[in-house]
Amino acid sequence: MMQGKADLHTHTFFSDGLMSPEALIEFAVMRTDLDVIAVTDHDTVAGALIAAAYARQFARDFRPFEVIVGTEVTSVDGDILALFVERDIPPKMSAAETIAAIHEQGGLAVAAHPYAHAPLILRGDGMKGVGRLIAELPFDAVEVRNGTPTELVSNRLTRMRNRRWSKRAETGGSDTHYMPTVGSTHTRFPGKTAAELRTAIQARQTAAGGHVYSPFLIFNLLHQLLNQELPVRHLPDERSSRWMLSSN
Repeated sequence: MMQGKADLHTHTFFSDGLMSPEALIEFAVMRTDLDVIAVTDHDTVAGALIAAAYARQFARDFRPFEVIVGTEVTSVDGDILALFVERDIPPKMSAAETIAAIHEQGGLAVAAHPYAHAPLILRGDGMKGVGRLIAELPFDAVEVRNGTPTELVSNRLTRMRNRRWSKRAETGGSDTHYMPTVGSTHTRFPGKTAAELRTAIQARQTAAGGHVYSPFLIFNLLHQLLNQELPVRHLPDERSSRWMLSSN
């Protein structure tokens, strides 16, 4: 079977990303070889719903490509990706309660960067993982490769501990907030569609691929911020007017 490629961890300006949902889809379709993308803004599915609607409306303009509606839920124990959901999952619940709420919607729960090093390095709390709970709670998958440069070591630790303790499906996600990093880290799976990806996760037939993105991208990011080029909202003229009409 053909191998598909998905980025299961992305952000738009509906949380702290630097691109609109529509611009994210344009870039993913036109500038990457991804087959599937999950839009996972912090504690909201709003951006993901717009991204999915945009991809559906212009499906004839695009190559085969699918959007998973998701969100990165802030549980009190750490961040959890909710995939294949349609409604917001309340934040600030325990990890166990968060997983139960995701499953109640028929979604899949993925432990995001469970051993994140960023809070230790950057002295912040914006990137928190569930740690040892990957072995104690019914996660559907564990993000063993996160694209953030600070996670180079923790990615290896996560993979080792997942394979030793929890044996969940392995996923990769760029955790992108900035367009050039979309798809830099990804999930490989048998098939090409979102449904086939879901089946692969449940059967533990996925693999994490790609690499952490270069910290030197920060210079490009700062340049674009200084020149007020971010967040990215621009869409091709042939779709922009049609999208605005449909949105009104």
